[in-house]
This record gives sequence, structure tokens and C-alpha cells, in this order.
Amino acid sequence: MTTIAPAPHAPSRLSLWLDLIRWNRPAGWLLLLWPTLSALWVAAGGFPGWHLLLVFTLGTILMRSAGCCVNDVADRDFDRHVKRTAQRPVTSGQVSVKEALAVGAVLALAAFALVLTTNALTIALSFAALAITLAYPFAKRVLSMPQAVLGVAFSFGIPMAFAAVQGAVPALAWVLLLGNLFWVLAYDTEYAMVDRDERQIKSLIRLIEDMLDVSRIRTGKLSISISGSGDVNTRQLEADDVSVSVAELFASASTVAFELLTV
Repeated sequence: MTTIAPAPHAPSRLSLWLDLIRWNRPAGWLLLLWPTLSALWVAAGGFPGWHLLLVFTLGTILMRSAGCCVNDVADRDFDRHVKRTAQRPVTSGQVSVKEALAVGAVLALAAFALVLTTNALTIALSFAALAITLAYPFAKRVLSMPQAVLGVAFSFGIPMAFAAVQGAVPALAWVLLLGNLFWVLAYDTEYAMVDRDERQIKSLIRLIEDMLDVSRIRTGKLSISISGSGDVNTRQLEADDVSVSVAELFASASTVAFELLTV
């Protein structure tokens, strides 16, 4: 006698919403939270108080989650061709575009409610932060370095933290923002290497490859001449090795710039 396995249960709406905001992948909001909380401590010269700590911690998590909703809606036609992103709720059709945008709107409004407990300058800066968050997914269609927009979005908690503590945004806040921007460029360039062949969206790694004309020789070899000891040796390097090396070099340079600006 054969038994029929029960059909798998469809995921609940809550489960799908948690997948939509990457709840099981906290690295994203941790990368946002670290510079924001650091700025709070610097601005306050120590512990900033429980109120601002809660506002910026919860606000950071909420806005990053809202950004995921907007990003998945904007990239749904690209994500279905990428193995890593093909099963995201919006891409797979488990969550509709309207539903994803509604979830994102609720999260953004919750974050704004927290900002309303601060001061006028912080509230004004929150509108700029929202605009940058909304612009990033679409920057990948027009800019060769969309990571720069992401870097500003991931760094904008810094001037907001200074505004909330001091009621002003000093030059130090913008220097820290610039330093964090380089740090974002570094890690996101490395991250973009994972599926650069599958994603047909503008990115810094594609710009690097275009500058080197690496894409033209993706499946072949790249000959470069290296002179030494009076002899000229020709080495055959895989094109991928070249693009990876340049990307790693850029990431390293960005990391050094971040460290110099935040010393």
C-alpha cells in the first residue's frame, strides 16, 4: 500500500513578509546600525541616552526593511534571472507588488513616527534619507556606480544622529559620512562579484570591467607583458582573474580611505 505525502503548507503572510524584509539576514541592518550608533556616541561624547538609542536602532531596522521592499519591487524583472534572488517573495509572485509596497509604506511610516520624537532638523533630514532610499534601486539603471548612492543611503544616519544630539550637523558628521561611503563602496563591490554575470544591471564591477575591456574577452585569455631582469615574459591570465583582482584592489583602496577619514 502506497502512502501519499501531504502537500507542503503554503507559507503564511507573516513568513513571506519576514522574507521580504530579509529578517533572517541581519547583516544589512547591522551594516547600517554600526555607523549610525557610532555617530550617536561621537556626537554625544558618550552614551546618548535610551530615547535616542531606541529611536535610531528601531528606525534603522525599519528603514532598511522598507528599502528591501522597494528594492525587490524595482528589481523583480532582473531578480528572476539570478539564482540567488529568483525565489524572493515579489520575484516569485508570492507577494504582489502592491502588497510589498504597502508593507514598505507601513514600515517607513513607523520609522517616521519615531523621528517625530526628535527635533525639527532631524525630521527634515529624514525626508532626504527617504528620497535617497527610494532612489537607490533605480540608480542601478542609470549610474555606473550605484554603490555610491547606496553608500549615501547607508551613511545618512550619521548626520541625522548629530542633528538629534546637537541640533546641528557639524563638518565632522560629513567627514564621517564620506568615510563610511568609502567603506560601503568597498564591501558592496566585493558583494557584487557574486552574481555579476547573471545580473544585467549597472554596477561598479561592470564599470571596472568595461574600462579594462574585460567583458570582450570573458571566455578567453588576456595577455599582458611583464618586464623583469631585462626579459619580457608574457603571462596568460584568465579575464575573471583580472576583474576580480581590480575589484579587490578597489575595495582595498576604499577601505584605506575609510580608515584615513575616520581616524
